[in-house]
Amino acid sequence: MKITKCFISSILLFISYILIIFIFSLIYFNNSSEFNFNENLNDELYLFAKYESENITQKLLKIII
Repeated sequence: MKITKCFISSILLFISYILIIFIFSLIYFNNSSEFNFNENLNDELYLFAKYESENITQKLLKIII
């Protein structure tokens, strides 16, 4: 059972890293001159990444404990 919890938590951690890298790459491309998106998109993506990373971290702590 403990091995299953570790496996699930490692998968969730990997998914959270991919999500955070994807969101920050969107922010990077939003700041480049080639892409002109909405300027408020940076703040929205940052808040979304912050919320999701905190949410996934809390879920991981619940699984581990």
